[in-house]
Amino acid sequence: MFVVQNPPQKPLSRQEMDDVYAIEYMRTYHPMYEKDGGIPAIKEVKFSLISNRGCFGGCNFCALTFHQGRIIQSRSQESIINEAKLITKDPEFKGYIHDVGGPTANFRNPSCKKQLEKGVCTNRQCLFPKNVLIYRLIIKIMLSCSQSFVSFQR
Repeated sequence: MFVVQNPPQKPLSRQEMDDVYAIEYMRTYHPMYEKDGGIPAIKEVKFSLISNRGCFGGCNFCALTFHQGRIIQSRSQESIINEAKLITKDPEFKGYIHDVGGPTANFRNPSCKKQLEKGVCTNRQCLFPKNVLIYRLIIKIMLSCSQSFVSFQR
């Protein structure tokens, strides 16, 4: 018996991430779950926007780096706003978006300039709260989604 382990997929570019999220998904669970009453957890994620994937942190308590990788991949602000506009057309939309972010601490960029050339560090965890710009960018995106929502409600 053999175990085959495939190498991880190469990270997507920003354009590729935008292209993936521009696909017209159903935004709900598979119909086969209807007979069981659906999936209650869909309510928490149906009106959420994913802005990024991956995490350079490598925290001991978290497995995220093992299934999304240590390289940050993020969407453009325009892509996120376009998805926000799409969400507002859903008949179940109640007027607010639950979350704009990602599975990590909303990282949208590499942790340092070295990562742009050399990739993530192999023997180090790069979580150091010196760059508050990450959070400023997320807040800017959230405000843009909010302002866009107000403008397409008029």
